[in-house]
Amino acid sequence: MESSKVPGLSLIDDFISKEEESQLLATLDGRAWGGKGQRPNEELRRRTQQYGYFFSFRTRQFEEHLGPLPSFVDGIVERMRALGVFAKEPPEYLLVNEYERGQG
Repeated sequence: MESSKVPGLSLIDDFISKEEESQLLATLDGRAWGGKGQRPNEELRRRTQQYGYFFSFRTRQFEEHLGPLPSFVDGIVERMRALGVFAKEPPEYLLVNEYERGQG
């Protein structure tokens, strides 16, 4: 794990394999997206998926519990916990942002 010049931020090269990346992208593409005119958060200029809780970018608040994180992230969370990330509590919220070339 490589530390950065930003306190608390680390970079783990190749944490997700190419095969796992392909599987994740296929899984995500098979699920509903919000943003770019689609509910929820239709005002965003990028597509998003939210798990665990719904965060409104308009009100800047968590507004609804959506249930546990999906099982397709279990392996990633476990590997992160083994490295000391989320050592005390597992994550309860996942935000997926799709950035196209030239965005953010």
